[in-house]
Amino acid sequence: MYKKIFVFLVFLIFSSITIFSATLKEAENLYVAGKYDKALTEFKKIVEDESIPVNDRCDAYMFMAEIYKHKNNDKLKKEHIYKLILLNKNYEPKISKFSKENIEQYLYMKNQDITFIQKINKKIINEKNNIYISGEYYNFIISTFDEINKSNSIEIISTDFFGNIIKEEVLYSSKIEFIYSIQKRIYSNEILIFIYDYNFINTTTKIALDTLKIDTKTNYVEKKTSSFEILYPLMWFYKEPKVKNAIITSNNKMLFSGTARFKIFYIEFLFQPLAFYVEPIFVHNRMSFFKRLKLNKKESIFISRPKKWTNAFALEKENVPINMTEILEDVYVTGFTKGRSTSKSLLLVKFGKYGWRKGKYVFEEENSIGKSIISMSDNHVLVNGTLIDSNSSVLIKLNNKLEEESVKKFDKGIIINHIISIGNNTYIACGFKETNSRKNIILYKFNENLEEQMFKEYNLEDSLEGLFVIQTEDKGFLILGRNSEGYAILLKTKSDGSID
Repeated sequence: MYKKIFVFLVFLIFSSITIFSATLKEAENLYVAGKYDKALTEFKKIVEDESIPVNDRCDAYMFMAEIYKHKNNDKLKKEHIYKLILLNKNYEPKISKFSKENIEQYLYMKNQDITFIQKINKKIINEKNNIYISGEYYNFIISTFDEINKSNSIEIISTDFFGNIIKEEVLYSSKIEFIYSIQKRIYSNEILIFIYDYNFINTTTKIALDTLKIDTKTNYVEKKTSSFEILYPLMWFYKEPKVKNAIITSNNKMLFSGTARFKIFYIEFLFQPLAFYVEPIFVHNRMSFFKRLKLNKKESIFISRPKKWTNAFALEKENVPINMTEILEDVYVTGFTKGRSTSKSLLLVKFGKYGWRKGKYVFEEENSIGKSIISMSDNHVLVNGTLIDSNSSVLIKLNNKLEEESVKKFDKGIIINHIISIGNNTYIACGFKETNSRKNIILYKFNENLEEQMFKEYNLEDSLEGLFVIQTEDKGFLILGRNSEGYAILLKTKSDGSID
């Protein structure tokens, strides 16, 4: 009995190999016959099928490189050899099958990390940016200004692995200046962009919200539009609230944060795909007041369930939020608190998922501002802040109780703009170093104790600042930056931070 099962399994395995080889052989026959377009279609099916043996998929990539060599398309030839290297760097191409030129190109490229610097003819007008890898492209999201049409836009620009622009798409455009925020959803392949405008009339704030959802695997963009009103029966506490940031939490609630003329507000309400509805409780100085969020008549048609209650809450007087994020269902807000004089102190406030404050931290040094927060191991958080007097950055590591554990102060003129975790309790940051009004992009690597592991300064032809960084599939780093005229640039480094 077991012998028959074993024989059957062996038969299945060899049958699969035969099928795969036959598919590769058919595509190879099309290539030999000079039917390049049909061969490309078949080879593409092979490289995208993860059930096919890796060596067959590598052969398919190599054949595609051969086809692009015949088509005199050097860029796509190198791109497919690069994809082959990412799939299997130990692949050994057969001399009998492939050209000497492409084999030498492969041997050269597999021992070289790709680096480049690419200027993009788009002016960045906002600090909120994002980069992600989708299939065979790098994609970056920036806000731009069209000087001809006098309109503000959010654009997605795609490049190949060598920095060549493949696609440009306007995601959102308006001749009226707007505010937006970007959120990469945790444990998801989605990026959310919230674009909002508001109009304050008497005791009502009208908010118009557009949500763009981008699937980072397919680059599919979905757009939803909503508008709603917030009524303020106790308006002597708040004047002209303004939205600054928005996120969706893990329990599917949307949070806005921002400022008001006299006080700070922080409002939370239930997020639904086609409508927004809540009657939140607002907590201030241990007193509770009820506020009602009202839908427009056209949108109320989507409400089909009973009223839901949630919490809304505020920071204390003279606290200004700049950024917020969710970590393990807790919401962290950073910014600054104003002292008795004109001084500011970096502030971090922690809220539970129901809106109750769980902790507060104020940095001891005056004239400091919190810019962003990321999670670290063992329920720790890292705050990236700015020291105003020295025009430099400071990193602060805090435990779950918001107790300070480590502080890293940078030298004068060094500013950190973005930080990501790259695994193994290691982090990479980008920003710039300013000397005599000239800015150079920097790349900074450190461990969980904020100890420096790498510091790179790129003294290139132009004055440049790094805004956003990701780690690429070859373990190098891709930095989205901006030059002295405001134009976007891409800088690709090797895994050790070096460039050719």
